[in-house]
Amino acid sequence: MSKKIFFLPMLLSGILLSACSDNMPPKCDSSETKKLLNQVVVNYFNQLGIRNVTPSITGHEMIEKHEKAKEYTCEARVVVTLANGRMNSELVNYSVFLDENKKGQFFVQIND
Repeated sequence: MSKKIFFLPMLLSGILLSACSDNMPPKCDSSETKKLLNQVVVNYFNQLGIRNVTPSITGHEMIEKHEKAKEYTCEARVVVTLANGRMNSELVNYSVFLDENKKGQFFVQIND
């Protein structure tokens, strides 16, 4: 029986930013955002009890920019290779936004 794995909303704590303005988080395709999105995907599978996944995330595009909320809504193609060699590919929408409580930190959240 084939089992398709869908990404559910998940939030990962922010990381320190080195080159980010106080007004907006890093863009969808920034190296900081890509790194954190990669961690979110790996952590998601780890929480499901699936270890040794290798994500490949490409095609980062900004869908919307929300200046008042200091947030970007983005989309990317996520291909996950499982330890047994099986691959799963899905378009994923995600948000990048600033942590209002901690200056210099941001969050990446996978959206429904």
